[in-house]
Amino acid sequence: MFLFNFDKRIKESKKGFALIEVIISVALFSVVMTVGIGSLLNMISANKKSQSLKVVVNNINLAMEGMSKEIRVGYDYNCGFLTGGDCSVGSDSIYFTSKNGESIVYRLDGGVIQKSVAGGSFNSITAQDTVIYNLTFYVLGSSSSDFIQPRVIIIVRGYKGDRVKDKLEFDLQTTVTQRRLDL
Repeated sequence: MFLFNFDKRIKESKKGFALIEVIISVALFSVVMTVGIGSLLNMISANKKSQSLKVVVNNINLAMEGMSKEIRVGYDYNCGFLTGGDCSVGSDSIYFTSKNGESIVYRLDGGVIQKSVAGGSFNSITAQDTVIYNLTFYVLGSSSSDFIQPRVIIIVRGYKGDRVKDKLEFDLQTTVTQRRLDL
């Protein structure tokens, strides 16, 4: 009976943790938290890039859609002065007549796409924080005697973000066919 009571007293006195157990627990907790914080920071960075890309895509989509609609219903396509009007070699500007008979110009200037209506001042149709470094228009079949329905190929290249780590580059291309029959 005496041995039984002694074992009971030893078991009762072992309440608590040893120093080595506490150190190991803190070390494991620190490792798990470090990995967790790293993952959290990566997710935050990915979310910022995703949101930035969404803004860029929406902005460029709106600009491309607006240009495409006006070009589709327009006619008499001409390219910039540097190409001598030859649109098959590509140009950074396009001139055409809208469905209302107004002269429309789209061009690249200062990293933004600009539009002018009826010889008025140029207004930006893309955001200032989105840099367009290449806007090229190719016009095929612009002559009425070539028996080819006119179409315009638009190529846009650019980026958003100043730092190399945050830079989001994009390349877009679309083809627009003139709705009005070329007779």
